[in-house]
Amino acid sequence: ARLVAPDDPALAAQLARLYLAAARPLAAGQILQIAAESDASLMADAAECYRLAGDLDRALRANAQVQDPVMKTRQRLGLLLQGEHWERAVALQDRAARLGLLEEDEVRYGLAYAWFMLGAYEEADELLSGIRDPRIFEDATTLRQAMQES
Repeated sequence: ARLVAPDDPALAAQLARLYLAAARPLAAGQILQIAAESDASLMADAAECYRLAGDLDRALRANAQVQDPVMKTRQRLGLLLQGEHWERAVALQDRAARLGLLEEDEVRYGLAYAWFMLGAYEEADELLSGIRDPRIFEDATTLRQAMQES
């Protein structure tokens, strides 16, 4: 099928799903990145595949090409947190605020955790205070206890 329609992004996405099912996320990411030349919406999926493959540098480069600013910022924060790039993660806070992402408890907690890892407990506590989701609130409580013990 790829020989008949090499530029079909839907076909590339299907092939990428097969590679993911076969536990080959790097191959899936490469296919999606090429397909994103025709369908830019696939770039975020390519970045996610690279993340699953453990190639955070490639994931960050792919993420830089994501066109949706909300999706791009949310994904970038996750990548930076996974890579323990705390300073770069907290640098996204202003952008996240402009995009309304601080209304999402997952984003608030991620940024609070990065501030915590930098030893900036006041900034972390300020973000934690707005969390409402019960599941994330429990994690926030644990993080607050860790701040008190430090």
